[in-house]
Amino acid sequence: MKKLIKKERRLKRILKNSNILFVVLLQGMFISFLAGAIIAVFMNSNVNTISLTNAGFAILIAISSVCFSWARNIDQQNDEFDQYNRIMDCAIDSIYSAILYLMSSGFKFLSIGLINTEGYKNIYSGSGFKITFLILSGICLLLASVRFSYVIKEILMLTIIHEDKQWENEIAKKEKK
Repeated sequence: MKKLIKKERRLKRILKNSNILFVVLLQGMFISFLAGAIIAVFMNSNVNTISLTNAGFAILIAISSVCFSWARNIDQQNDEFDQYNRIMDCAIDSIYSAILYLMSSGFKFLSIGLINTEGYKNIYSGSGFKITFLILSGICLLLASVRFSYVIKEILMLTIIHEDKQWENEIAKKEKK
C-alpha cells in the first residue's frame, strides 16, 4: 500500500509540474499573439477595432465579477495559500485591464473618427496626432493584455493549487486506512 501511495505522490508531482509548465507556456503564447495582433491589426488606422476592445472590456468585467464572487465564498480562517487575497488581486487587475481596454478604444476612436472630420483636419494636419493616438491605443492595449494574461495565469494557478489540495486530502484518507 505504501508503494502505491508513493507512486501516487510522484505522479501528482509530475502532473502539478506539467500543469504549471502548461500555464507558463500558455501565457507566453498569449502575449506573443497579442503583440502580433497589436502590430498587425490594432495599429492599422483603416481597421475599426473599437468593437473588439469593447468586447474585451465586457469579458474582463465578467471575469472580475466571477473573481469577486469566488473570493466571497472562500473561508478566510482556513485559507492556507492566501487564495482570498490572490483572487481579489485578480478581480482588481481585471478591472484595471478593462479600463485600459476602454482607453485603448478611446484613443483608437480619436485616431479614426475625430481626426477625419472636417473641423479637425486643419488642427491635426501635419502634426502627427493620428500616429500618436494610434501608439497610445497600442500601449494601452498591450498593458491591458499583459495584465489580463497575468490574471488568467493566476486563476489557473489557483485552480491547480485547489486540485492539488484535494488530491492531498484523498491521499491522506488512503494513508489512514
